[in-house]
Amino acid sequence: MEDRILATLGDIIIQGWPTDKQELPTEIKQYWPYRDELVAHNGIIYRGTRVVIPTSMRQEMLQKIHVAHKGTDGCLKMAKDTIYWPSIYNDLKYICET
Repeated sequence: MEDRILATLGDIIIQGWPTDKQELPTEIKQYWPYRDELVAHNGIIYRGTRVVIPTSMRQEMLQKIHVAHKGTDGCLKMAKDTIYWPSIYNDLKYICET
């Protein structure tokens, strides 16, 4: 199953970003601040060396990071080194605190 938002983001990365954020589809605007860090390679989007995770996989990834029980700071560090989505830090803090 393909993530529609990441498919659109991948197309924009490949075709080139518009000069104005307002020209982007609403769901892609959250990636605007990171546009110079995003690359698409073999159907996978990266922010630097981190894989951008599709919406459908985020809950699973949160659980996998949290299973190590390293606390909020440990979970944030692990995520910062490997995966990314726009609200990852808030999502991790919430799962670690609840």
